[in-house]
Amino acid sequence: MTEIQTERLILRHPVEADIPTLVTQLNDYEVAKWLSQVPYPYTRTDADEWIQRCMMDMSKLNFSILLDGDLIGGVGLTVQSDGSHELGYWLGRDYWGFGFGTEAAAALLDYGITDQKLTTIVATYFVGNDSSARILSKLGFETSGDGKVFSKSRDQEVAAILMTLNR
Repeated sequence: MTEIQTERLILRHPVEADIPTLVTQLNDYEVAKWLSQVPYPYTRTDADEWIQRCMMDMSKLNFSILLDGDLIGGVGLTVQSDGSHELGYWLGRDYWGFGFGTEAAAALLDYGITDQKLTTIVATYFVGNDSSARILSKLGFETSGDGKVFSKSRDQEVAAILMTLNR
C-alpha cells in the first residue's frame, strides 16, 4: 500500500476504519457543497461504497489525509476520458485555513508526476470557492476555461473554473 509522507501529514489509501470519520466530515453541507461527487446528506452507505471502490483497486490514486493519525480529508488524481488526471481534494471544516490542502495536494502531485509519470493534470473548482482557487494557484495551476459541473450535494449544475497544471 502506497503511503506518502509530508512534513505534517500522511497520505494513505482509504480503509474501512475511515468510514465513521468520512460520514462525520462529509455530512457537513459546508464541505459537501464544494464537491461534485459527494451527496448530501452523506450516509454510512455512501462511505461504505466509496471505501469498497477504493479497496477494489489500490493502484488508483485516492488517498486519505491523516494528521497525527486522524483522518482530516481526502485527495486524489482521477483519470479522465482523454487520459489526463483530475486533482480533487477535500478537508473537514475544522482543518480549513492551516495549509493542509496545499500540503497534501502538492505531495500527491509530486508523487503522480515523479513516480507515476503523469503528464497532464487538470482541476476544477466551483465559482465562489476562493480557498480552492488559492490552493490551485499556489500549486501552479492556471485557468484554462469555465463551464458548469453537476454537484450531487446541490443537485444542480454549478458554475466552475477549469484549470491546468503548468510545470
